[in-house]
Amino acid sequence: MQTVRIPWARWYGDEEHPLWFPDEWEVVLAEMEGAPSIDEEAMEMALDNPIDSPPLRELARGRKNVGIIIDDISRPTPGHILLPLIIRRLEEGGIKREDMAIYLSLGAHRPMTRDDMIKKLGHEVVSTIPVFNHNPFADLVSLGTSQMGNPITINRGFAEKDLKIAVGCILPHPAAGFGGGAKNIIPGIGGMDTLEANHKPAYYVKDGQRFAHRWVGNPDNPLRQDMEDIARKIGLEFIVNAVFNARLEVAGLFAGDLVAAHRAGSELAQEVYRTRLVPKADIAIFNAYPKDTEFVQVNNSFNVADEYGMALLKGKDSTIIVATASTEGAGFHSLAGPGMPLFTPKDNTLPPPSLAGVTTWIYSPNLSVAQIRPFFTGQPRPLYTEWQGLLDDLIRRHGSKALVAIYPMACLQMGVLPES
Repeated sequence: MQTVRIPWARWYGDEEHPLWFPDEWEVVLAEMEGAPSIDEEAMEMALDNPIDSPPLRELARGRKNVGIIIDDISRPTPGHILLPLIIRRLEEGGIKREDMAIYLSLGAHRPMTRDDMIKKLGHEVVSTIPVFNHNPFADLVSLGTSQMGNPITINRGFAEKDLKIAVGCILPHPAAGFGGGAKNIIPGIGGMDTLEANHKPAYYVKDGQRFAHRWVGNPDNPLRQDMEDIARKIGLEFIVNAVFNARLEVAGLFAGDLVAAHRAGSELAQEVYRTRLVPKADIAIFNAYPKDTEFVQVNNSFNVADEYGMALLKGKDSTIIVATASTEGAGFHSLAGPGMPLFTPKDNTLPPPSLAGVTTWIYSPNLSVAQIRPFFTGQPRPLYTEWQGLLDDLIRRHGSKALVAIYPMACLQMGVLPES
């Protein structure tokens, strides 16, 4: 047997998880283009030379207080590295820690525990600055409507801060094009009415069933335009966004204006996340890492395959494997989870329409059929909790010869066909 190791369990060990295959099979590990990591000095240079914005020290002068929002544990942003650099500059600009507050831009996700906060932000930050979980149902303020006519309800505490900063990361996103930028505001700290109104353009109904548009890699789409309009209206002045390499190290840091800095980071992301696809595979394995804390995030695994669909596979008799650690189990989403306003059954999205009809299995040692059944209206996709059992069924299905394509960080990767 030949063994391939894939990254696994973000925030819960970040280990290498073994998958093994018959020696006779051709197994291709399709990794992203990647880039070297940058050191702390380069991060400081990015902060001190922001894009279309004064530097943080200058912005901080004369301000009474500051609110910093940062994404939650479902995203890999290294707050424990970035926040101390940001906080030091705010202090040098005259803002004391007692006048700082950190808001976790949860959107519709679950609240974070103290242990989560320490993992994400670092013990020193959590011990010296108040950290608040955003609640999309309470402690909100209404600020009118967006250009699209959507209501703007926002976290009251953050809205009242004199200086507003957002910290996040630029990952491919099926609806917003990329994460980061204004996405930390909406859905990050929005009220449920704003979240629902903003997200509605991402969905369409066909034959009485709800499907989701996929705008991976296109930041100029209706959702993000609405997000950016709202972020401008509430006064977001400065963003800090990271781009990662294949080791999940910071490969680029972009600071400054919420649109200009985000677009510059998106350009690097397109290069670093670029992945040569393996066409005509018998078996394609899409690993959800680093968005693998919970099953509710699993559709991000198809970001790498987005526009190419069946070009990745030999045909309808191929097999798709979606691999996810899902260390927290099924997960929670108060906007798009089962029974929620914009719930879209995974019957229609796992796999996405471009791969419809292809046999799809789920591999996760931490899930059960009972946990995933509510995400489907019909029979859930077959779930395997042990790799050997899944491999036995693959061998029965594909025989002694097979081409296997493994996308180890599929939610970050952005695919191109070899002739590209």
